[in-house]
Amino acid sequence: MKYTNPNATYLTTFTGNQDDAVLSKKVAQAEINAGADIIFTMLNNARIGVTEANRESGTYQIGNVRDYYADAPDVYIGSAISDAGQTVYTAIKDLTERKWKAGVVVKIGASNTDAVRLALSPTVSKEIEDTMLELSKKSLMEKLKFP
Repeated sequence: MKYTNPNATYLTTFTGNQDDAVLSKKVAQAEINAGADIIFTMLNNARIGVTEANRESGTYQIGNVRDYYADAPDVYIGSAISDAGQTVYTAIKDLTERKWKAGVVVKIGASNTDAVRLALSPTVSKEIEDTMLELSKKSLMEKLKFP
């Protein structure tokens, strides 16, 4: 993150196919060859290709939607968890409590830790975990701006 490392380089790639593991491995290898040491993935079946590239190169991955650490503890240092079920739960709760209103958009985000949270590998240091928690709080209070 540029906030903690202004010299960090960010690479972004969209493969156009979330299920092609061979393609995702090639893309991950290219990013690793370009200097990436952590890859954040938003893939379906293609995730295994990135995991193989990480394992072969000794680099890391951050998963999404659920905690992937148990799948590959040597590769996953964290997961950005997004529990879409919270949207259904909130809608049903609002309906049963007669708070639901047609045409009203209810945003569920990082302030709701049941819906959005970060799971970290036990190998992540306490110092890094504390820094991430501090940055998360600053972000929620809008004291940290993202371009």
